[in-house]
Amino acid sequence: MPRRFHWISERLAILTVGKDRQLKLNPEPTQEVPELPIYETVRKIPTGRMDLKERQRLREQMDMLDIKRNENIHKRKQESRQRFLQHVFWLKEEAERMKREHHEKLEAERTRRVAMKEELERRNKEASRLEKERQRQRRIAVEAMEERVEERDAEDYRQLRARWKMRDAERAKAIQEALERKDKDLAEIRAKRLQERKHDEEIMRKREGAWSLREDRIKRKSQAWLKGVLEVKAERLRMAKMMQERNQEYLNFLHSRRQPIFEAQLKHMEERKQAAEAIAQSTAAYHEKRAVPKKVKKKGKNAPKDEFSKDKRASRKEGAQEGGKSDTDKLLDAVEAKMRAEMEEQQRRAKFERLRDKRIKELAEAR
Repeated sequence: MPRRFHWISERLAILTVGKDRQLKLNPEPTQEVPELPIYETVRKIPTGRMDLKERQRLREQMDMLDIKRNENIHKRKQESRQRFLQHVFWLKEEAERMKREHHEKLEAERTRRVAMKEELERRNKEASRLEKERQRQRRIAVEAMEERVEERDAEDYRQLRARWKMRDAERAKAIQEALERKDKDLAEIRAKRLQERKHDEEIMRKREGAWSLREDRIKRKSQAWLKGVLEVKAERLRMAKMMQERNQEYLNFLHSRRQPIFEAQLKHMEERKQAAEAIAQSTAAYHEKRAVPKKVKKKGKNAPKDEFSKDKRASRKEGAQEGGKSDTDKLLDAVEAKMRAEMEEQQRRAKFERLRDKRIKELAEAR
């Protein structure tokens, strides 16, 4: 058995899984030599300025370091293997101890349950015997009680039948009295209802008279209120129409006062324009008289233009002059358009007022 555990410990290997390290059982024993690269082909000895002897000594020291490292690794492996074997042996002994204790507990529990079962069977037998005895005593008592009950029931039935006859007679008498009392109550209720109906009819006649008076009073008040509203509205319409006429008169007055000013301004602008044109023409004539005649180029792009282009330029010039003249006309047109829009708005509102008055009159006639 120890050889088997030793063989298992030889095959154990430590694997790194993420940040954890786990034990794994390999199919073959792990190698005795450490899994490290060979330094002779990979390592680089820092020689620097050394002679051959110093390099040899440095190489030997590095080899000794590797040897000591391997020895220490082997030593630690042996120590960990020994600790692991000791732990395995301790686990085995602990498992055997727990198994032995488990068997002892099972045996004690088995003995206790056998004794408990025997005691339970004994108690069940005793309880069965006592129950049979109680059932026998109960049957005797039940038979005696049934005889007494039958005798008492016979007497009770006789008395019950007598009470039923008496109760039926009393019930028939009570029913007859209730029917007579009900007929009397119905007669009183019919008389009372007839009296109440007459009283309600009298109250309804008085109420209808009061309602008719109230309706007449409300109608008179409504007509008076509507008459006052119509008078107020007529007064308001008269005042609004008078205000509108005054506004229109004032606008006409302003227009009549502004029109001479606009005409004088336009005339003054025309005189200034004619004076400016006369000055420009005289200046051009003066410069033309004193200027040296220029040599006119008549070839290529400087060739004389045809009559169509001259007419076109003349028409453009005339259009520009007309555009200059139309600024004042535009101002007058704008003023006239504004006044025309105000008059149209007043006409539209007057139309709505007439429709509203017509609607109010129709509602008043419908009432």
